[in-house]
Amino acid sequence: MNENMLRMALVINTSHDNFIKNLSNILLYLLYNDGSPNQYTADELKDLVEKTIHLQFTVNEIESALKNCESDRLIFKYNDKYTLDELGCKKVTRNSNNDIKRLIDKYLLVYQIEGYGHEDLFQLICNYLYNLLDSNYKRFIASSRYRKTGYVRDSK
Repeated sequence: MNENMLRMALVINTSHDNFIKNLSNILLYLLYNDGSPNQYTADELKDLVEKTIHLQFTVNEIESALKNCESDRLIFKYNDKYTLDELGCKKVTRNSNNDIKRLIDKYLLVYQIEGYGHEDLFQLICNYLYNLLDSNYKRFIASSRYRKTGYVRDSK
């Protein structure tokens, strides 16, 4: 779970500035499943996103993001189930391995923290992000909807 939370934070902090691209990246990571691509329907992916990272999306939002991935040839659909294409697997593998390592290297260099190695810092970051997003997920969802629609609905 910690690794998924860090990946989610990296996905949301990419250079992509629109909602569908960010959701597409989240779906790619969920379909990847550590190198063994899974097959899911849009409805199953909606439930998996909610279960894994406690974010709720509509099936229409999931399908829009999946169409975006299909147009980039990162996933394909067969019998109403989506799975990663070879290019999608390569993209996720390259991004997940390099982005996390670069982030930790930069942090260790900038702050010169003694006594902490890569794995220690990785666990600290994961715990911090998990606690931050877990305690503020309603506010996080509201801010995502604000960027998409220009207004925030009451999340109570």
